Amino acid sequence: VTLQGAGTLNSSATSTTTLVGTPALSGKTWNQSGTLEIGGAHRVLIANGGVLNNLAGGVINDSTTNTWPIEGNGSAATFTNTGTFNKNSATTQHFNFDGFTNAAGGTFNISSGTFQLTQGTATDSGTYHIGAGSTLSVTGSTRTFNNASFTGTGVLGQTGGTMEFATNKTFVAGGPTLLLTGGIVQGAGNLTVNNALTL
Repeated sequence: VTLQGAGTLNSSATSTTTLVGTPALSGKTWNQSGTLEIGGAHRVLIANGGVLNNLAGGVINDSTTNTWPIEGNGSAATFTNTGTFNKNSATTQHFNFDGFTNAAGGTFNISSGTFQLTQGTATDSGTYHIGAGSTLSVTGSTRTFNNASFTGTGVLGQTGGTMEFATNKTFVAGGPTLLLTGGIVQGAGNLTVNNALTL
C-alpha cells in the first residue's frame, strides 16, 4: 500500500501495526506512538520526502530478514527515533538513506547481529544499547555523538566514515568494547576508554 498526501498518519499508544508487505510513505508523515512489528522479509519504504517519527513511548520491533528494515528509494527520506527501536534480527542491517537520527530520549537496542551506520551526516543524542555478541558499526559518512550514551556489553566498531564526539565521552569498564579499524575519530570532546580498545 502507498500512503501519500498532506495529512499525517497517527498511530496511537494503544495501536499495534503489523506489516504483511512493504508500505510506502510517499511524501507522507507517520507519527508512530504504538507498536510497529517489522517481521518476515518486510520493510517500510520512505520516498519523496516521507517521514517516519517513532515518538516517545513508541516501539518498533525489527525481526525482518531484510537488509533494510526501513528503506529509502533514493529520494529524501527521514526516520527520527525518540522512542524505542529493537533490532532483534540476526541479519546484518542498515538504513540506505541519509535522514536517520537517534534523537534525545530515543533508545536503539541492538539485541542480535550487526547494525551499520552507513549514510547521513547526523547528530545523535539518544542511547545505543549494544547487547552481548552484537555490534554497532560506523562504516561511512559522518556520525556526531552529542551527549549520546552507549550501554551493553557488545562492540562499537568503525571501519570507515567519521565518528565525531562533540562532548566528553567515557566508555566504562563492563560497557561496550571499541573496535576501531578504519575511518576517522575526531571531535572537541575528550574520549576516555576504561574497557577493551582495539585499533
